[in-house]
This record gives sequence, structure tokens and C-alpha cells, in this order.
Amino acid sequence: EPSCAFGTQIQESEIPIFRRNCSARVARAQNSMKISEQQSSYNANTRSQWEAFENHRHHTTKTICDATKYLPLTRAQPTIAVLGAGNGNDLELETIAKSYSKIHLFDIDPIALEYLKSNHLGSAPLSSSVVIEPPVDLSGISDQLNNLPSELTESWVLDLADKTRQAKKVLPDRQFDVVVSTCLTTQLLAGIVNSIGDDSPYKNLMLIAIRDGHLKLMDNLICPGGAGVLITDFVSSDTLPEMATADTAESVLATARKAIDERNFFTGANPWAIKDALAKLIVEDPFEPWSIAPPWRWQIGEARYYLVTAISFSKPQPK
Repeated sequence: EPSCAFGTQIQESEIPIFRRNCSARVARAQNSMKISEQQSSYNANTRSQWEAFENHRHHTTKTICDATKYLPLTRAQPTIAVLGAGNGNDLELETIAKSYSKIHLFDIDPIALEYLKSNHLGSAPLSSSVVIEPPVDLSGISDQLNNLPSELTESWVLDLADKTRQAKKVLPDRQFDVVVSTCLTTQLLAGIVNSIGDDSPYKNLMLIAIRDGHLKLMDNLICPGGAGVLITDFVSSDTLPEMATADTAESVLATARKAIDERNFFTGANPWAIKDALAKLIVEDPFEPWSIAPPWRWQIGEARYYLVTAISFSKPQPK
């Protein structure tokens, strides 16, 4: 049976305003910065936060390992792709390696991937099971965002939105038993805002397009009978300050319910809307059992917190 920690009703679509502080994780990047530079800036600013990430890393790792329950019993040595691996601060790779034969790590930032390799792949057994893939733009539209026209037109934006929805072509001919997106969605959303501007009339259109394109990419990478996990932050303490004192599972859950009920979340990151979008987008491969995990708190820096959840789902075998 499907399960969810937030209730039983699918919330209405996202708020019409992208919370500006949602992009704070990308270090207040200027519009002139390239998408890869924005991601590198965020990774550089969080590289030393291994200890601060402990709670987030624990929940992320457990969620990744639990995804194997969606797989057929015949998948004795499953493979996994992690999208948005970054510095690796949210991954307990040694623990994950106990559940997967091969761990493929993807990110746009070559410096972060090199840091991950140097600092988190110490043992020989772990090095043999982890594959650090070449840097890749998982949005599929970084070149266009890096070279915006002087004036955005509706036709140009609609064409870009269509390209965004084709992000599934980013990694052709690659499939894995489990595909996990580790808080990459909001980084993609922030890249849109930092590129076209928070006050652009086309902002919401592009935010939903890039979110849906990411879901399509995940679907394309999941082999039949496999599973997907979209881990995403959905609100920060900038707009939900009581999060800073929510230090128990019960208080975190109550705070998350308050945020959802008040529609206080990043546009494109409402967990219920993501679940609904999956059902609408993947009509040819209907996802089966799904769940939305109880939320947890993620600390970044000394004073900023995020609420995070995971939407897990399985992809049926062809009939």
C-alpha cells in the first residue's frame, strides 16, 4: 500500500512565488555565473560540512539502502546511479556498497567529484564498487542558460521548456536498478531563478519544466523492474524559522505538515505535487508502490535548516 508521512490528500500545485532564499544553497550566485559555476560555488561552500551533514547523511543513506526492497528478488547484485553526488557529504558509501554491487556517481562539478574520490574512497573494496562518472549537465539546458538572449521572448522560453522536458536524453543507453536524485531538484530550480531572474514572467513555467524534465530523466535511467528515489528539500528555515528548534521526529513532522498546509515550500518541490507529476508524466511506465518518507532536518552552516523528504517508487516489469 502507498504510504505518506504528510497525510492523504494531494496538495494543489505549487505556490506562484519561488522563495528567493531557496537559492541560498547556491551561495547567492550572480546571474552572470554559469550553471556549472553555481554548482561549484555551492559545493565549495559546503565541502567542509561533513559533520553538520550527519543527520541528513544518515537519512539519505538509509533511504538509498531501503530502495532495494522495491526490486525483484532475482536482483542479487543491483546497481545504483546517484544524481547530484557532489562532494559526497550526504552519502555513507561504505554502507551503500553493502546493498549495491556498483555505485555510479554523477555530478556537473569535476572539482567536487575529485574531492569525493580523494576523501571518501579510501579502501580498495570501496574503490572497486564505486564508479565516478565524467562530469555531466543533468539539466540538459546549461548551454542555453549560459547564453541567454538579451531579451527573453515567449517563443524562446517555450522552446527551452520543451528542451528541458527532453532531459531524459542526457544519458542515453544507460540504465540502473535504482536511480536516486540527492537534493538535486532544488539546485536545478535555483539555477533557473539565478539565470532568468526571480521576477521573470516565465519563471514558474521554467521551474515546473525543469522539475518534470528531471523526473523524466530518472524514469529513463531506471531499468524495468527497478526503482527510483527522489530526495528533495522543500522548505528552509528562512520562511519556516521554527524549524531551528524542531529537534525531534515528532516536531519535525508537525513542522513539515504546517509548511505543506500553508503552502510554504519551494515552487517545484512540493512532495505531493512531485508524486502527482510522476503519475501524469510516466503514463507509458506507470509506477507502482510509492511512498513519501517522514521528513528530516538538514543543517547547512550554523543557522540554516532545510526539511527533506524522499519520494520512492518502483517501475514494473514489461508485461
